[in-house]
Amino acid sequence: MTDAQLDDDHFYNDLDATLDQVWKRLRRGVADRRSAMHTAQLASIGLDGAPRVRTVVLRGADRGARRLRVHTDRRSPKFAEMAAQPRVEVCAYDPRGKVQIRARGAAELAVAAGAEAAWSATGRSGRVCYRSPAGPGMPLDDPAWTDPQSGADAVTDADAGREHFSVVFMTLEHIDWLYLAARGHRRAGFDWHDGRWVGRWLAP
Repeated sequence: MTDAQLDDDHFYNDLDATLDQVWKRLRRGVADRRSAMHTAQLASIGLDGAPRVRTVVLRGADRGARRLRVHTDRRSPKFAEMAAQPRVEVCAYDPRGKVQIRARGAAELAVAAGAEAAWSATGRSGRVCYRSPAGPGMPLDDPAWTDPQSGADAVTDADAGREHFSVVFMTLEHIDWLYLAARGHRRAGFDWHDGRWVGRWLAP
């Protein structure tokens, strides 16, 4: 079943079922790279106080822990931004299903033991960018300077680049759901309060 192929009758006017949809779609985004929610926009606060946003790959969605997980290079500006100010928001949109999910919370950066399992699960192609001699956003005189080596790749150390790898865990405090339906849009907000999600309908 693709993101768009959902019968909405069971969640259209039901807050609990809508929250179930949020987590089902986020988990699908993690598991299926063809899902529209495999990538999301991550917003943070820049070191200069201005907003920053970029596209990230959703790597984990744990409803029980109310956590989302993405990976980043420790040398990237967003790592320093989240270290200084952990307040973040992610936004994912499925244009076929006409669903937008925004989730706000606090980021926790893991670079040592907390990132080991994620690094071990990352394939060879996914590790290439962490072996780059330049960190994300660094000025270059020659754009080809950071291109991966061809052929056998010449790098035999499977852990090359591990020192640059970081996991970002986002513990969610608020979720905003927007469903654009021809018969009438539905929007809902969910806040984490006293150990549970409390939802209410919002004007679209």
